[in-house]
Amino acid sequence: MSIFLSIIAFFLIFSLLVLIHEGGHFWMAKRAGVKVEEFGFGLPPKIFGKKYGETTYSLNWIPFGGFVRLFGEDITNKKVLVSQRSFVNKSIRDRILIVCGGVIMNFILAFILLILGFVIGMQPLFVSDEDILTAISNGDIEIQEGVLEDKPVIYLSNFVVESVAENNVFGIQNNDVIWKIDGENIWSVSDLYTKLIDGMPRNILVKREQQELSLNAPFGIKVGIQEVVADSFAESFGFLVGEKIIQMNNENIYHVEDLIQFNIDNAGKEVSYMIEDADGTLKATSFSVPDNGKLGLLLEPVYNFSLYNFNIKQEMAEYSILNIHDVKLPFHLAFMESFKEVKRLSKATFKGVSSFFISVISKGDVPDSV
Repeated sequence: MSIFLSIIAFFLIFSLLVLIHEGGHFWMAKRAGVKVEEFGFGLPPKIFGKKYGETTYSLNWIPFGGFVRLFGEDITNKKVLVSQRSFVNKSIRDRILIVCGGVIMNFILAFILLILGFVIGMQPLFVSDEDILTAISNGDIEIQEGVLEDKPVIYLSNFVVESVAENNVFGIQNNDVIWKIDGENIWSVSDLYTKLIDGMPRNILVKREQQELSLNAPFGIKVGIQEVVADSFAESFGFLVGEKIIQMNNENIYHVEDLIQFNIDNAGKEVSYMIEDADGTLKATSFSVPDNGKLGLLLEPVYNFSLYNFNIKQEMAEYSILNIHDVKLPFHLAFMESFKEVKRLSKATFKGVSSFFISVISKGDVPDSV
């Protein structure tokens, strides 16, 4: 029964697409003043036809397709060459619009259906692997490692920690899976190293024995003093170039922007700093932050790349998809999102068709993805 209903649904949807597509040719032809001799639903042989006005509307035996027959397609007919209602006597612009009318209507139909889908609520559209990964990162797709009964399975990269050195201060352990860095999922090796090396992360989320653990940035990432502004509070207080600020009010500090914000938030208040001098000696000091929140320091991050001291191997792991959340938007947002989706899907379609023909022409072979 389900197969029968699927077949019926296929024919209904396909019939709607054909009707809309051919309607685009029909409407553009009428708009340009071209005589439409027949609007055929399905392909010949004809079952029956009925003429309304100058156009015959027919139903044909072969349901896969449809057609619009225009006056002027048969250039052997002498009447075609002299009639102003002939397709061949219309301007190039009108002929292009008539030929492309079906495609234009398909785009309009897709746009309208997407708007309705987003307003009512529908699952996200997945065109590529990147779409799926983005949906997982955004929480639109819920997953669980392992294979669960009656759940679809996808394969994702796991970055597994091994050979952790004793002086690692991140709290990483062997067999930890690095899942997120600073709140962003890690899907590739380039993502991993960009975050670890270039970004100097604040936080690493790892999976350890079916649990997620949040590991804060190591103590060794410090804020250094690059310059002391002349005649500033910092100069009068005695801050020196090369010193590193490692704590504020007994809280570790790892990033320049955090220290700047701390001073702004504590303007006019008494605060304590833990400072490390050039020789590595620690000293505690306290002072009142100026009312404008500015000390007169030019700061820079001081990195210690030896802090990580662990190796990583990439493995493919099975994850079950637990749920895919519907996307539901108000009309104005649905309108904008539908426009973006039509544009994105069009690019993906063009890219796919182009790669197909390029592969066939250059290699004489159909791409594996087709």
